[in-house]
Amino acid sequence: MDQESLAKIARRYRDEGYEVVVAPRPEQLPPFLAGFRVDIMATRGSEGVVIEVKLNRMDLARDADITRLAEIVHSEPGWKLDLVVLESETQIEKATQDAAEPSDDQLFQILRTADELADKGHAPFACVIAWSGLEAAMRRPRGDVEVHGRATPSEMMRALYSNGVLSREQFEQLRESYKVRSQVVHGLVPGEVAPDLVRHITATARYLVKSEGAALSLA
Repeated sequence: MDQESLAKIARRYRDEGYEVVVAPRPEQLPPFLAGFRVDIMATRGSEGVVIEVKLNRMDLARDADITRLAEIVHSEPGWKLDLVVLESETQIEKATQDAAEPSDDQLFQILRTADELADKGHAPFACVIAWSGLEAAMRRPRGDVEVHGRATPSEMMRALYSNGVLSREQFEQLRESYKVRSQVVHGLVPGEVAPDLVRHITATARYLVKSEGAALSLA
């Protein structure tokens, strides 16, 4: 890992009042992190943050331990996991810079359209529309779940799950529905898609929009 990048990230947390250790040794880690290699650890009073730094999204996807680490960190009172992705802006992200985020009314209309399509027997296409609404909901600025860099839907899902905003059941269902969404977007024909799968996506999106407190911010 680029030491300059780690130092820059560590400085960000120091500026927020945290005591920061880059690449902590095993004896510097709390007992619940035994066996893990941590990129950066930050503490402030009773609060603690485990910061995992990835070069790009493929690097994040290849990390087989990240979900287990997220569950363990979240189970500790006062602790959270932050993911930092260093990948630069993609062409798709550049193309969307001039697009506006939907208002609440526009977002809820997207979700209603998805539900209506699913009820009419078009669940695969409804899944795509529902996911567009969910992505907008996940991008809403939030306070205590942080993904630095450019976040994909999978990264946003994982950050929300790892910090307790989404339950494991919600997370697993969204992962399954995302497979369907991706198949349809790329011109493939998925297996049978139940309308309930779409309703789960839209219900989760509404929950994220209406929920107070735990949330996701993109930096």
